[in-house]
Amino acid sequence: MGLCRRRDDSFWFWLDFASNRSRYSVINSDNPVIVNFHAEWCDPCKILTPKMLELLENSSEIDLAVIDVETNLDLVETFEVKAVPAVLAFRNGVVVDKFIGLVDANSIETLIDKLKRKQQQKQ
Repeated sequence: MGLCRRRDDSFWFWLDFASNRSRYSVINSDNPVIVNFHAEWCDPCKILTPKMLELLENSSEIDLAVIDVETNLDLVETFEVKAVPAVLAFRNGVVVDKFIGLVDANSIETLIDKLKRKQQQKQ
């Protein structure tokens, strides 16, 4: 399971990423998608994940998927996640940016702004 907010919904919900259809629709979304690989036991994740949720809470331009590495080993393997937190930014199914480890709020905001600018240029 993973936490995801879809663009046209105003709420967060749990999405079963075991379904290839769900995985495809999230990663290949028209909106850019930030995928945050985290673990409950990871102290840096306990800081990063709430910050990302806060920064993207009111965004309709970027979707966020929070993936627990313990329950989504196939995704960990597919995206070669070697450490957590690991954040991958997707646009049209392609990884366009990523970072590993805890970063400051400014770095997260820079990533979000970059994705928003590119999304606005697309429209």
